[in-house]
Amino acid sequence: MTLAAVVMSLLLVGCSTLAEHPPDAGDRHTPNARLGPFRELLQSELGQSRLAPTVLSDDSALLRAATVLSAGDDAPPLASWAYAARIDPQGADAADPTVPTTQLVRIEARDGRSFSRRQTLVLSASLPWEAGVLAQPSALWVEGQVWLYYAAAGGIGLARGDGEVFTRYGAGPVLAPVAAGWEQGRVPHSPSVLRRGAGDWVMFYALSRDAAAGGAAIGEAVSEDGLRWTRVGAGPAWPQGGAAIDGGGADGPCVVSHQSPLGRRSEQLYYRAVDEAGVTRVALAARFEGERAFVGANAAMFVGDAKRVLSQPWVVRHDDFTLLFVTQREPLAALPTVVAGVAPAAVKLPPRSD
Repeated sequence: MTLAAVVMSLLLVGCSTLAEHPPDAGDRHTPNARLGPFRELLQSELGQSRLAPTVLSDDSALLRAATVLSAGDDAPPLASWAYAARIDPQGADAADPTVPTTQLVRIEARDGRSFSRRQTLVLSASLPWEAGVLAQPSALWVEGQVWLYYAAAGGIGLARGDGEVFTRYGAGPVLAPVAAGWEQGRVPHSPSVLRRGAGDWVMFYALSRDAAAGGAAIGEAVSEDGLRWTRVGAGPAWPQGGAAIDGGGADGPCVVSHQSPLGRRSEQLYYRAVDEAGVTRVALAARFEGERAFVGANAAMFVGDAKRVLSQPWVVRHDDFTLLFVTQREPLAALPTVVAGVAPAAVKLPPRSD
């Protein structure tokens, strides 16, 4: 099956129902509505007095860029932790959306989406290379520890811990800027890390728009241990050019592994697509695991309110549905919030937990 067929099999399903799967169709028409598109959460699907579809907000700390993962093997099935970036609510710059975030916090949800109002501070910018910036976390479980990658002024760093208490790895970034090649010294940010297996890790990261280097793009690096990373390819992993949906650039990657009913694995790369008019959407590209090239879809996975700017999508797969978390802000007020969507659109979410 070609890569184009893979993406079509991921996206042919509409917003509501699973496709029929003829027994002799192989991987081409497997049920796939959990991959998107996403509808916004309804008010009846959220607790904690949240106003749907907003799942995280704070007018003082300006929460943004949430990464969400299971609360652990001993927790209830849907219990989750969100790690988000914020401005210090006690600082002089509180409630100023133009100031970079300096702290990472953890917030809990018993049902995977109705997040508590209580924030637990887990990391603050303190190292010289961070230069007062902590942003865009990416969390995953690694042999009983939470590994928390994050963006800072000097690149991408890593802290490891029990989920609440973290210790940084090393005195510098695990992925720093490089002057050579297509990146031309741009600082990598927005990490998304996938551990495929022992000795096989992949990271996708974003590089901001630069007049000399080109538009915003997503790079790729690989590692044997999650600590030392080697860049892959002589150019960006995405976009490859030509698609109208990301004609203005791509950033905010989130990579998810998917296994078809026949056991073939592929990687889905959700990302923030910016078209030439500056409109933002959550989009999707896919490839077979182990291959370099992605194939993208022209259809958006999530649009939301067209008047709002989207960034930093994060996708969490559950047994019967998938949740999308994405930061949005009003262009005028510029106050960020994190909203959530679900796929398939016809799913009935389990009872919320306050």
